[in-house]
Amino acid sequence: MPNSLILMLPQPPSVHELWQRDRRSRKLHRSPRYQAWLHEADGVAMQQQAFRGRTPMAGDYAAHITLSDACRLDIDNAVKPLLDWAVSRGITRDDRFCRELHVRFDAQVQVGWLLFELKPLFAPEMSERGSVGLLAVDQVFG
Repeated sequence: MPNSLILMLPQPPSVHELWQRDRRSRKLHRSPRYQAWLHEADGVAMQQQAFRGRTPMAGDYAAHITLSDACRLDIDNAVKPLLDWAVSRGITRDDRFCRELHVRFDAQVQVGWLLFELKPLFAPEMSERGSVGLLAVDQVFG
């Protein structure tokens, strides 16, 4: 699929460890641990040629994240840093375009790493009424 991306990346810090408040100014800024992870993720992605000839993924996309079984992160705490990283590196335009998300654990993923896959989603043809193939509420609960 054009513009898809599959990367092995280091496990990000928990979403709770991304930001810290400056004691004097009270402003939020990236924590040292988050900055270190961003730098490491960039280096690993460059080794995999993730940025070569890439333009931001246009439109809706799906994200598939596979964590190591040994990962101690809550499943939802791994998502935000990865989607934000993809936006900040010009891989996707905005994480609000992530319309499908799959996160799972797998024993075959090395401890401390994850598999991060992004795929463009292409909208099905619109019908006369503008439906994209979703069931009407009365069809489900009727």
